[in-house]
Amino acid sequence: MNEELKACPFCGGEAESLPDEGSARCSYVHCYLHRTWLGEKLWRGRPIEDALNDKLDAARNLITELRALEAFVTTYADNYVDGLSPGFPRKFLEVYPGYLYRAEKAREKWEELK
Repeated sequence: MNEELKACPFCGGEAESLPDEGSARCSYVHCYLHRTWLGEKLWRGRPIEDALNDKLDAARNLITELRALEAFVTTYADNYVDGLSPGFPRKFLEVYPGYLYRAEKAREKWEELK
């Protein structure tokens, strides 16, 4: 396989492989996985880590979306409304009603990520 082997999931040690056999193990002699040769596909597999990385990416995308919403609301409030006047929500929805929907969807995504 052409991919670089990941570090050992137990100790973080460097992996060594037998390319002809497609096996890998930890190179640190005191690690449990030093004594065990695993298939490279199994060695590369990190289902929990991959799932957590997917959640982290979703959270980062959500933060980006919320920052865009915040920037829009702040800019609108600063430029078009004298403070947060009583007419602010109505004027805001007239200017861009899609932001309320996006904010609600962002809140739902956040609840899913918890």
